[in-house]
Amino acid sequence: MAARGQGSRGGEPVVVVRAHRGVTDLLGSAAWAASRGEVDPSGVRVRHRALLRQLDLPGDLLDRYWREWGHFLEGLAHAGPLSAAQLDLALSFGERLSARIVARVCADSGLPAVPVDAWDLGLVSDSRHGAARPLEGTSEALRRGLDGVDGIPIVTGFLAKDARGNLTTLGRNGSDLTASLIASALGAREIQFWKTVAGIMTADPDLVPEARSLARVTYSEAAEFAFHGAQVLHPESIMPALRESTRVRVRDVRNPGAPGTLLTTSVDADRAGPVGVAARAQLLRVE
Repeated sequence: MAARGQGSRGGEPVVVVRAHRGVTDLLGSAAWAASRGEVDPSGVRVRHRALLRQLDLPGDLLDRYWREWGHFLEGLAHAGPLSAAQLDLALSFGERLSARIVARVCADSGLPAVPVDAWDLGLVSDSRHGAARPLEGTSEALRRGLDGVDGIPIVTGFLAKDARGNLTTLGRNGSDLTASLIASALGAREIQFWKTVAGIMTADPDLVPEARSLARVTYSEAAEFAFHGAQVLHPESIMPALRESTRVRVRDVRNPGAPGTLLTTSVDADRAGPVGVAARAQLLRVE
């Protein structure tokens, strides 16, 4: 996922990335296995080396992170049960690797991009590992941090550090929340959430092939979709943007020319009938 906002940086974008698809699960599985004495850093490494080849990037681009990853897993094998803090550190490799890859692709294309870890911009959270929340005053720190970046910042989503410097993760839709916090801090005109769907849909396209993208939905309608099972946007992740009246758009990374879905504060006057359908599977009914 990449989110984009334009504001106090003079129209220059800020990009927030998440881990490559499936990598977070690979990292978590490797960490749990290492805590049981089964150390194998190769799965994540092989996955990224294949990606580097596909993108025609140097094979040694991520070598320092492979050394860190291997040492980290070795340490877990002698540390006893896996703690929430250790799991957060394991999962952080996904976004950190992704930021370096995206920044290098941009740089090779002539764009002055630099990878940035969100905590270096001043994103400080509480200490609830796995579900941390940003502390008050984050906006000013992020604004100052971004002003000091020379080039297009490619920022790690999902990650922060607490006041003691311990790495934390922001939980579900954490990368979206990072992007929304940055857009709010910069006073961005628009934030774009790039997904692998054509925006917010009238139904789940995996279940309803005829589902179509909605051109406009309200913030409350987007929240209702999420509550009833749609996984495109989580309401909490867009609250910072909503408070600042930042325009929010959901766009399709597979079809960048499509307008996607615009979130608005009011319903279109000519709209009639239902907006769409959302569903959740495997609900437990208690009599």
